[in-house]
Amino acid sequence: MRSASIGEWMIGRFIAKKRAASIVGDLVELKPKKGALWFWFSLAVVMVSVSWRKIAAVIAALYAFGWSLTRFVTAIFGINAQHRPDGYPWAQALTSALIWIGAMMWGVFVYLAIRYGPRDRVAQLAGAWTALITATIFYWWQPVVMSVCLAVSLCVISFSIAKTENRRSTLVLIVTLMVGFVSYMVAAYLGSRYQRFVYSGPWGDKEVREHPSVSWVIFGFLLLMAWVTTTACSRMHAWKERGTSLDLEGEVL
Repeated sequence: MRSASIGEWMIGRFIAKKRAASIVGDLVELKPKKGALWFWFSLAVVMVSVSWRKIAAVIAALYAFGWSLTRFVTAIFGINAQHRPDGYPWAQALTSALIWIGAMMWGVFVYLAIRYGPRDRVAQLAGAWTALITATIFYWWQPVVMSVCLAVSLCVISFSIAKTENRRSTLVLIVTLMVGFVSYMVAAYLGSRYQRFVYSGPWGDKEVREHPSVSWVIFGFLLLMAWVTTTACSRMHAWKERGTSLDLEGEVL
Protein backbone atom coordinates (compact mmCIF):
# COMPACT_ATOMS: atom_id res chain seq x y z
CA MET A 1 0.00 0.00 0.00
CA ARG A 2 1.18 3.51 -0.82
CA SER A 3 0.25 4.86 2.61
CA ALA A 4 2.33 2.14 4.28
CA SER A 5 5.36 2.96 2.11
CA ILE A 6 5.04 6.65 2.93
CA GLY A 7 4.68 5.90 6.62
CA GLU A 8 7.70 3.61 6.65
CA TRP A 9 9.79 6.23 4.86
CA MET A 10 8.75 8.99 7.29
CA ILE A 11 9.37 7.01 10.45
CA GLY A 12 12.49 5.43 8.95
CA ARG A 13 14.14 8.87 8.95
CA PHE A 14 14.40 8.61 12.74
CA ILE A 15 14.54 4.91 13.65
CA ALA A 16 15.80 1.69 12.06
CA LYS A 17 13.86 0.65 8.96
CA LYS A 18 12.96 -2.77 10.36
CA ARG A 19 11.41 -1.20 13.42
CA ALA A 20 9.61 1.38 11.28
CA ALA A 21 8.19 -1.36 9.06
CA SER A 22 6.95 -3.24 12.13
CA ILE A 23 5.20 -0.17 13.57
CA VAL A 24 3.57 0.79 10.28
CA GLY A 25 2.58 -2.82 9.68
CA ASP A 26 0.63 -2.87 12.94
CA LEU A 27 -1.15 0.34 11.96
CA VAL A 28 -1.98 -1.01 8.50
CA GLU A 29 -3.58 -4.11 9.99
CA LEU A 30 -5.97 -1.94 12.01
CA LYS A 31 -6.63 0.57 9.24
CA PRO A 32 -9.62 -1.33 7.66
CA LYS A 33 -11.40 -1.36 11.03
CA LYS A 34 -10.59 2.15 12.26
CA GLY A 35 -10.32 4.08 9.01
CA ALA A 36 -7.79 6.16 7.12
CA LEU A 37 -8.17 9.20 9.39
CA TRP A 38 -7.22 7.11 12.41
CA PHE A 39 -4.26 5.66 10.50
CA TRP A 40 -2.75 9.05 9.62
CA PHE A 41 -3.44 10.47 13.07
CA SER A 42 -1.71 7.47 14.68
CA LEU A 43 1.17 7.81 12.24
CA ALA A 44 1.57 11.47 13.21
CA VAL A 45 1.60 10.53 16.90
CA VAL A 46 4.29 7.94 16.25
CA MET A 47 6.31 10.48 14.28
CA VAL A 48 6.24 12.94 17.16
CA SER A 49 7.14 10.27 19.71
CA VAL A 50 10.18 9.01 17.78
CA SER A 51 11.47 12.36 16.55
CA TRP A 52 10.93 15.03 19.21
CA ARG A 53 13.97 14.15 21.31
CA LYS A 54 16.30 14.04 18.31
CA ILE A 55 15.00 17.26 16.81
CA ALA A 56 15.21 19.01 20.17
CA ALA A 57 18.75 17.69 20.63
CA VAL A 58 19.88 19.05 17.24
CA ILE A 59 18.38 22.50 17.90
CA ALA A 60 19.84 22.61 21.41
CA ALA A 61 23.24 21.54 20.10
CA LEU A 62 23.25 24.34 17.52
CA TYR A 63 22.28 26.86 20.19
CA ALA A 64 24.97 25.57 22.57
CA PHE A 65 27.56 25.84 19.79
CA GLY A 66 26.65 29.46 18.99
CA TRP A 67 26.30 30.46 22.64
CA SER A 68 29.64 28.97 23.72
CA LEU A 69 31.43 30.31 20.64
CA THR A 70 30.29 33.84 21.51
CA ARG A 71 31.27 33.46 25.16
CA PHE A 72 34.70 32.05 24.36
CA VAL A 73 35.50 34.81 21.89
CA THR A 74 34.38 37.41 24.43
CA ALA A 75 36.49 35.80 27.16
CA ILE A 76 39.72 35.60 25.16
CA PHE A 77 39.48 38.79 23.11
CA GLY A 78 37.51 40.85 25.60
CA ILE A 79 37.47 40.06 29.32
CA ASN A 80 40.91 38.39 29.46
CA ALA A 81 42.48 40.12 26.45
CA GLN A 82 45.34 41.45 28.56
CA HIS A 83 46.47 37.88 29.28
CA ARG A 84 46.47 36.75 25.65
CA PRO A 85 50.02 35.79 24.50
CA ASP A 86 49.97 37.66 21.20
CA GLY A 87 53.74 37.84 21.07
CA TYR A 88 54.08 34.16 20.19
CA PRO A 89 53.52 33.06 16.55
CA TRP A 90 51.59 29.98 17.59
CA ALA A 91 49.25 31.84 19.96
CA GLN A 92 46.67 32.90 17.37
CA ALA A 93 46.36 29.44 15.82
CA LEU A 94 46.18 27.72 19.20
CA THR A 95 43.61 30.21 20.49
CA SER A 96 41.39 29.80 17.42
CA ALA A 97 41.63 26.00 17.59
CA LEU A 98 40.79 25.97 21.28
CA ILE A 99 37.77 28.24 20.77
CA TRP A 100 36.43 26.10 17.94
CA ILE A 101 37.01 22.78 19.73
CA GLY A 102 35.38 24.12 22.89
CA ALA A 103 32.31 25.40 21.05
CA MET A 104 31.94 22.19 19.05
CA MET A 105 32.39 20.10 22.18
CA TRP A 106 29.62 22.05 23.90
CA GLY A 107 27.30 21.31 20.99
CA VAL A 108 28.19 17.60 20.95
CA PHE A 109 27.82 17.30 24.72
CA VAL A 110 24.38 18.93 24.73
CA TYR A 111 23.26 16.69 21.86
CA LEU A 112 24.48 13.52 23.57
CA ALA A 113 23.01 14.48 26.95
CA ILE A 114 19.56 15.10 25.45
CA ARG A 115 19.61 12.30 22.92
CA TYR A 116 21.07 9.48 25.04
CA GLY A 117 20.93 10.81 28.61
CA PRO A 118 23.63 11.97 31.02
CA ARG A 119 24.51 8.37 31.96
CA ASP A 120 25.74 7.60 28.47
CA ARG A 121 29.49 6.96 28.39
CA VAL A 122 30.13 9.15 25.35
CA ALA A 123 28.11 11.97 26.92
CA GLN A 124 30.14 11.67 30.11
CA LEU A 125 33.42 11.86 28.24
CA ALA A 126 32.16 14.80 26.21
CA GLY A 127 31.06 16.52 29.42
CA ALA A 128 34.46 16.02 31.02
CA TRP A 129 36.33 17.45 28.04
CA THR A 130 33.84 20.29 27.71
CA ALA A 131 34.40 21.31 31.32
CA LEU A 132 38.18 21.11 30.96
CA ILE A 133 38.27 23.13 27.75
CA THR A 134 35.90 25.74 29.16
CA ALA A 135 38.00 26.14 32.30
CA THR A 136 41.15 26.42 30.18
CA ILE A 137 39.66 29.12 27.94
CA PHE A 138 38.44 31.24 30.84
CA TYR A 139 41.31 30.74 33.32
CA TRP A 140 44.33 29.47 31.37
CA TRP A 141 46.51 32.28 32.76
CA GLN A 142 46.02 31.10 36.37
CA PRO A 143 48.67 28.46 37.29
CA VAL A 144 46.51 26.69 39.87
CA VAL A 145 43.60 26.24 37.49
CA MET A 146 45.85 25.01 34.70
CA SER A 147 47.57 22.54 37.03
CA VAL A 148 44.23 21.10 38.06
CA CYS A 149 43.05 20.95 34.43
CA LEU A 150 46.24 19.18 33.38
CA ALA A 151 45.93 16.61 36.18
CA VAL A 152 42.27 15.96 35.39
CA SER A 153 43.06 15.73 31.67
CA LEU A 154 45.59 13.00 32.33
CA CYS A 155 42.98 11.13 34.36
CA VAL A 156 40.41 11.46 31.58
CA ILE A 157 42.93 10.24 28.99
CA SER A 158 43.79 7.25 31.16
CA PHE A 159 40.11 6.51 31.59
CA SER A 160 39.52 6.88 27.84
CA ILE A 161 42.02 4.16 26.93
CA ALA A 162 41.50 1.83 29.89
CA LYS A 163 38.72 -0.28 28.35
CA THR A 164 37.49 -1.14 24.88
CA GLU A 165 34.17 0.60 25.51
CA ASN A 166 35.98 3.76 26.57
CA ARG A 167 38.20 3.67 23.50
CA ARG A 168 35.15 3.32 21.30
CA SER A 169 33.51 6.25 23.07
CA THR A 170 36.63 8.36 22.49
CA LEU A 171 36.60 7.39 18.82
CA VAL A 172 32.98 8.57 18.60
CA LEU A 173 34.01 12.01 19.87
CA ILE A 174 37.04 12.25 17.58
CA VAL A 175 35.11 11.34 14.43
CA THR A 176 32.25 13.66 15.40
CA LEU A 177 34.64 16.59 15.89
CA MET A 178 36.33 15.88 12.55
CA VAL A 179 32.99 15.78 10.74
CA GLY A 180 31.91 18.91 12.61
CA PHE A 181 35.05 20.77 11.56
CA VAL A 182 34.61 19.89 7.89
CA SER A 183 30.90 20.73 7.89
CA TYR A 184 31.55 24.03 9.69
CA MET A 185 34.19 25.04 7.14
CA VAL A 186 31.83 24.19 4.29
CA ALA A 187 28.98 26.15 5.94
CA ALA A 188 31.26 29.16 6.53
CA TYR A 189 32.50 29.08 2.93
CA LEU A 190 29.02 28.82 1.42
CA GLY A 191 27.76 31.58 3.71
CA SER A 192 30.59 33.91 2.68
CA ARG A 193 30.01 33.13 -0.99
CA TYR A 194 26.34 34.01 -0.69
CA GLN A 195 27.26 37.21 1.15
CA ARG A 196 29.60 38.18 -1.69
CA PHE A 197 26.89 37.29 -4.19
CA VAL A 198 24.33 39.72 -2.78
CA TYR A 199 26.86 42.45 -1.96
CA SER A 200 30.51 42.37 -3.00
CA GLY A 201 31.73 45.36 -0.97
CA PRO A 202 32.58 45.77 2.74
CA TRP A 203 29.93 44.31 5.03
CA GLY A 204 28.33 46.33 7.83
CA ASP A 205 25.06 47.06 9.64
CA LYS A 206 23.62 48.85 6.62
CA GLU A 207 24.21 45.87 4.37
CA VAL A 208 22.70 43.52 6.94
CA ARG A 209 19.52 45.60 7.02
CA GLU A 210 19.37 45.78 3.24
CA HIS A 211 20.02 42.07 2.76
CA PRO A 212 18.38 40.22 5.68
CA SER A 213 18.41 37.05 3.62
CA VAL A 214 22.11 36.65 4.40
CA SER A 215 21.36 36.00 8.07
CA TRP A 216 18.76 33.38 7.18
CA VAL A 217 21.00 31.70 4.63
CA ILE A 218 23.90 31.53 7.07
CA PHE A 219 21.57 30.18 9.75
CA GLY A 220 20.38 27.55 7.29
CA PHE A 221 23.95 26.48 6.57
CA LEU A 222 24.70 26.30 10.29
CA LEU A 223 21.58 24.20 10.82
CA LEU A 224 22.79 21.90 8.06
CA MET A 225 26.17 21.73 9.81
CA ALA A 226 24.44 20.73 13.06
CA TRP A 227 22.43 18.06 11.24
CA VAL A 228 25.50 16.58 9.55
CA THR A 229 27.53 16.60 12.78
CA THR A 230 24.81 15.07 14.93
CA THR A 231 24.03 12.49 12.25
CA ALA A 232 27.67 11.40 12.28
CA CYS A 233 27.53 11.32 16.08
CA SER A 234 24.42 9.12 16.05
CA ARG A 235 25.88 6.75 13.48
CA MET A 236 29.10 6.38 15.43
CA HIS A 237 27.20 5.96 18.67
CA ALA A 238 25.10 3.19 17.11
CA TRP A 239 28.31 1.54 15.91
CA LYS A 240 29.75 1.71 19.43
CA GLU A 241 26.66 0.11 20.94
CA ARG A 242 26.63 -2.75 18.43
CA GLY A 243 30.37 -3.25 18.34
CA THR A 244 30.15 -4.09 14.63
CA SER A 245 30.27 -2.20 11.35
CA LEU A 246 28.09 0.83 10.76
CA ASP A 247 24.51 0.05 9.81
CA LEU A 248 23.46 2.33 6.99
CA GLU A 249 19.90 1.16 7.52
CA GLY A 250 19.80 2.70 10.96
CA GLU A 251 18.99 6.10 12.30
CA VAL A 252 19.41 9.28 10.32
CA LEU A 253 19.65 11.73 13.19
